Amino acid sequence: MKIQLSLSTKCNIHCTFCLKESLRKNFGFVENIDMDFDVVKKILNHDFENISICSNRGEALFHPQIDDIILYAKEKGHKIRFSTNAFYKNSNWWKNLGKLFDKSDSVWFALDGIGNKTHNMHRGSDFYTVLRNIESFINSGGVAVWKFIKFEHNQHQVELARELAKELGCRFDVMNSHTYNSLLKKPTDSKVWTNRNIIEEEICSTDYIPCDDKKYYVSAKGILFPCCFLANIFAHDPIRERHREKDLVDLFNKEKELLDIRNNDIDYIISNSEFFKEALKKRSYLCKEICLKWTRNQIG
Repeated sequence: MKIQLSLSTKCNIHCTFCLKESLRKNFGFVENIDMDFDVVKKILNHDFENISICSNRGEALFHPQIDDIILYAKEKGHKIRFSTNAFYKNSNWWKNLGKLFDKSDSVWFALDGIGNKTHNMHRGSDFYTVLRNIESFINSGGVAVWKFIKFEHNQHQVELARELAKELGCRFDVMNSHTYNSLLKKPTDSKVWTNRNIIEEEICSTDYIPCDDKKYYVSAKGILFPCCFLANIFAHDPIRERHREKDLVDLFNKEKELLDIRNNDIDYIISNSEFFKEALKKRSYLCKEICLKWTRNQIG
């Protein structure tokens, strides 16, 4: 069993297509909370195949007890995969993290270009600060992955970035974005999977979804979800109440207290939640649309 933790909804940058930004712009919904440390410890006391500390609705580095959380996870023997914009903490902090992590742990750094002209069009962090932090982490023994999201404006830098990653000593992972606008346009050198062609090619009619049913997600509020994509909808009132699958919305609203890790053990929630059972049984349209789109946009 694997689990993803969203430790904080706070962030220091404004990525254009981040769900946090969408909620703020479209609904005026702003939420800045940190997962309670007792909840974190309750989760880490379980035996998981690995722990993903993700930053898909905030930057985990902003959790006030991030150092204690990492130390506790390592004391419990967990393998950690840490995703971050790395535009926080100084290079000495990253150096110490590289010393603490072993070869089964990794940090995934978000850099969408080479130099600020291309990188800042999407991220809004300083390219050179992030690069310095990556170098500090790697040079002290850390395992790093450069995560590069490709658009039309930065597609010409993909191979240059791949070479730089090789020089730094980190893995390079590139994918197409699955959302675009008039400024951040689709790349022209590879096929991009969007909602439209996923639907038009009837991919959503298949029962296959490329995910692991045992990779769970915990929101910063301590709510357990079957996966991070379902959490994108059901963890946020403005989106949840507008969702097309009203039966799942009703089940979630009914089971809020059951799904709260502060109230129940993870295994108990998974075994007793009708929301979990229905979400996994139905293979909801959301799963097919989002997961398939995300998987097919991976390039490598």
